[in-house]
Amino acid sequence: MLASLEAWAFVCLGQADESAIKIIFPLFYFCLILFFYATVRRISLNRIALLFSVLLGTTPYFASIAAPSGYADVLLMLYVFCAVVFIKRWFERGLESDLLIGAILAALGIWVKREGLIYWGFNGVALVCWLGLTRVLSVRERTRILLIFLLSAAVSIVPWFAFLRSFQIQTTDLL
Repeated sequence: MLASLEAWAFVCLGQADESAIKIIFPLFYFCLILFFYATVRRISLNRIALLFSVLLGTTPYFASIAAPSGYADVLLMLYVFCAVVFIKRWFERGLESDLLIGAILAALGIWVKREGLIYWGFNGVALVCWLGLTRVLSVRERTRILLIFLLSAAVSIVPWFAFLRSFQIQTTDLL
């Protein structure tokens, strides 16, 4: 999605301006901190959530990534963190919407960078482990849950591979 977003921005600008496009990365960073705050707030007090959000936002390593330098790591962190939160919520609440949103966010991380595939795999392994350990669900329900995770990834990823192949884009960073 990052390459697509940059391409659309270049179309809107009328030219490929690398310095102008860098404004999107701090916005992703802000979204990451905001979602982090909302997540911590669900399990703790406002002050504690705010404290840890400020600590995340001011950590030198993360702050250097969020600088308008063009790195896609911030967007990848946003997708990975949100996917983990939604899958964890699904573990706790059992709502299929949480699982579906988490699976889609995990798959969208693959659109950003190659490392997204590794994080998607970690989420898949966690899901398989949880399904293997739980005794509440039948085999049919476990299979359906696993298919939700796999098919949502396929629906998210296959168009990206089709796009790369149709335009014969040879890149190592975009998978």
